[in-house]
Amino acid sequence: MRLTSLILSASLFAAAVPAASAADVIETTISMSTFMHRCTSMGGTIDTGGTAYIKICRLPNGQSVACDFSTSPAYCDVYRPTQPIRDMLGTPPVSMNPDMGTKTGPKLDVGGPDTVK
Repeated sequence: MRLTSLILSASLFAAAVPAASAADVIETTISMSTFMHRCTSMGGTIDTGGTAYIKICRLPNGQSVACDFSTSPAYCDVYRPTQPIRDMLGTPPVSMNPDMGTKTGPKLDVGGPDTVK
């Protein structure tokens, strides 16, 4: 039964996302209900693909995001993910990378209270 479910999931993903072989697979820890809420708030519609754990978000611009919530984290197929899609899935933008933009210049010596002028 589980194998049939996995085969069905793979075929739904292939049908939901154009050129599925070129799709990015994105891990997300958001819940299914959060995914559905974010999709509809972006003007999208939700398709279940006939299963309880697969949710397909179809956005007005024609882009589709297919997520499998049978595992945690969930796995989503997205063809050419844009920043709004990454925001919807809860993946941080590159600018939020903790290693980026943390370097600071040298500190100025402004003197302390015991400095004589």
